[in-house]
Amino acid sequence: MRPEPQNRLLASLEPDARARVERHLTRVRLPAKAVLYHAQQRIDAVYFPEDVVIVQLALDAEGSSIEACSVGNEGAAWISAGTSTPSMPCQTLVATDGHALKMHVKDLDTELPENPPLQSRLTTYSHAIFVASIRATACAGLHDASQRCARWILQTLDRVTSDHFDFTHDFLASLIGTRRATISIAMAAFERAGYIETTTRGLIRVTDRPGLASASCECYQIIREYYEKADLRPRRR
Repeated sequence: MRPEPQNRLLASLEPDARARVERHLTRVRLPAKAVLYHAQQRIDAVYFPEDVVIVQLALDAEGSSIEACSVGNEGAAWISAGTSTPSMPCQTLVATDGHALKMHVKDLDTELPENPPLQSRLTTYSHAIFVASIRATACAGLHDASQRCARWILQTLDRVTSDHFDFTHDFLASLIGTRRATISIAMAAFERAGYIETTTRGLIRVTDRPGLASASCECYQIIREYYEKADLRPRRR
């Protein structure tokens, strides 16, 4: 008996539907900051994260950036590539290193019409990520960088398998869409409050999750609830 996949979307499939998908999957390691796809580049594979976070980064002509969307073990990046949308207008990169299950788009295109449960789960997930993206976009305009920084840390913590992960202030600033100094000020405040511990090598450990949640905006809980409504819970074999 194969172990259940750590990806919640795949684990939520009925056993027969999941077994069909597993024939096409390859487990890969994705290093942090690796660019999976550039803007407008044809997407030839879909990734189902296990303990990795994948983001879409919107860039302007001057090199400024902001995170447009993120995917962790609750879903897949980018399933639209298998539904007649072969490219994305944003750069796709890895935010935190880890593992994912890779599936070629041609295999997804073949599998979708023959696997109704998979098609149904992807449709449900697509709605959840669409709503989450709308909320994240609104969050960028409604809430300050410190609140958004706390939200990003909490969302990432939900998607990794430990209480810590690695990142740099420069990288987080590029995701939040602000200056490195702003991120450094926020992180120092979180550390003084006892919410987190950091090291000079870029590792962050969350030591007081409720405290960090209090420093975040309401968007963290709203987005989390939408994913929970998608019912991405494991189905027994």
